[in-house]
Amino acid sequence: MTHLRFGAFLAPHHPVGEHPFHLFQRDLAFASHLDRQGFDELWVGEHHSSGWETIGSPEMFLAAASQITSRIKLATGVISLPYHHPFGFLYVPPERQPKGGRNGPKAVASRQAITST
Repeated sequence: MTHLRFGAFLAPHHPVGEHPFHLFQRDLAFASHLDRQGFDELWVGEHHSSGWETIGSPEMFLAAASQITSRIKLATGVISLPYHHPFGFLYVPPERQPKGGRNGPKAVASRQAITST
């Protein structure tokens, strides 16, 4: 029997006027909380509204979240191409490609197998 999977989408909407450091800390704490509660996935949106939507690079936020979570799969909800240089998306090196939500031993073994052929 398959189990029902749960995920969350983090649209980084925050009260205007709070310090960005505290906003990121709160969002990271939310990611950690979801991981502890057994959620399967966390999707993070990219937003560039100054002041209240403060995650302009979901990849960087997810890199920080991966350091404090252990099992939840992390993913970007969208990458807004007009805000980025197009050459940044032509090539994604193997160490930046998603590997089951973590960069653990299986991911390392997978990369070694791919690069050795």
